Amino acid sequence: MKLIKRLTDNYKKLPSSNIGKLFTVIDLEIENLKDTLKTVELYRKIDNAIGVTLDNMGKNVGQERGALDDVSYRLLLKVKVRANISGGQTETLNEISTVLLGDNFIQAREVWNDVSYGNEPAAVELRYINFFNQIKDQYQNIEEDMTYLDGTYALDGAIALDGGLTFFYSDYEQKIIDAMIQARQMINYVKAGGVAAHWCEPIAITTGILTDVGLDRIVALGTFPTITHIGFGTNGHDHATGDILTPNISATVVPGEVINKTIESFQLLDIDTAETFGTLDFSEGNGNSISTYGLYEGSNLIALFYATPSPKTTDTRLSIAWYQDF
Repeated sequence: MKLIKRLTDNYKKLPSSNIGKLFTVIDLEIENLKDTLKTVELYRKIDNAIGVTLDNMGKNVGQERGALDDVSYRLLLKVKVRANISGGQTETLNEISTVLLGDNFIQAREVWNDVSYGNEPAAVELRYINFFNQIKDQYQNIEEDMTYLDGTYALDGAIALDGGLTFFYSDYEQKIIDAMIQARQMINYVKAGGVAAHWCEPIAITTGILTDVGLDRIVALGTFPTITHIGFGTNGHDHATGDILTPNISATVVPGEVINKTIESFQLLDIDTAETFGTLDFSEGNGNSISTYGLYEGSNLIALFYATPSPKTTDTRLSIAWYQDF
C-alpha cells in the first residue's frame, strides 16, 4: 500500500479504513497500468515486436513491409535503422553484409584500382558464397526424426524414420535466389548513393578431371596444353537433388555449356602445375545455375570440374581460379 503511506498522520492508514479501501482500489489500478506499460515497452523492441507494432516501427524509420513476414521484416528494419545513420563506408557494408549473409559473406572492397571492373571510380565489389549448401543442409542428414514413436512401430526397417522430409534442389533453387536478392536489396540501403554494388562469387578449383582428349594432348606434348578458353555449363549437378555428379572423362564439350569465353590469363607455374583465370561477367549466363566448368585448348576440351550450382543473376560475377595439377 504505497499510496496510503504518503498520507499525513491526520488520516487513518489502516487498510481496513474507508480511505484505505479506496486507496487499495486505486493502487491495484496503478499496478495494472504499470504492468501494461512494461508489456508495451517490451513489445516495442524490434526483437519482440510482431504484426502492427512492427508496421508502426517501419513507418517511423521509413520502411514499408511489403510481403515480408515478421522475421524478415524485423531484419529489414534493423538494416534500415543502420542505413539511416550510415555514411556508406566500406566498414559499414562489411558489418551489415556479415549480419545478413553470415559465413557466406567474404568482403566488400573498392574497385577503382581494378582493371577488370574498368577502374570504375564509384563502385564496390561484394564477395560472397552462394546459399546452396546452407539450404541443402537443412533438409538432408536430419538427426532428430519427427515421427512420434508411440510403441506401434516395429523397428524392422520397413518405415524410413526421416520425418517425411525429402530435399529436392529444384524445389528450393528459386528460394535461394530470392534470399540472395532480398539480402542485396537490404545491403543497397547502406551503401552510399551513386555507388554501384557488384557481386562476385569467387570459385577456387584446385584440381579437375582430365578428359581423354586432355590426357592424349599431355602425352603428345609432354606438357600441359596452352589453355585458351573456359566453358561454363549447367549439367554438373542433379537438377532435382542438387547433388554433384561425376565428370565424364570421355566428354569432348562442357555438359550443358551456356557460354564459352576466352580466358583472362594462363601460365605454367612449374613442370606439373598450370594456373588459369576466367570470369563469367554480370550479364553473361543469367538465369542459369552454373555447375560445370571446363578448360579448352582451342576446340579441345582438356579438363572438367563439377561443383555445387551457383545461381547466376544479373549483377553477379563468377570469378574462376583454376589450379590444375597433372
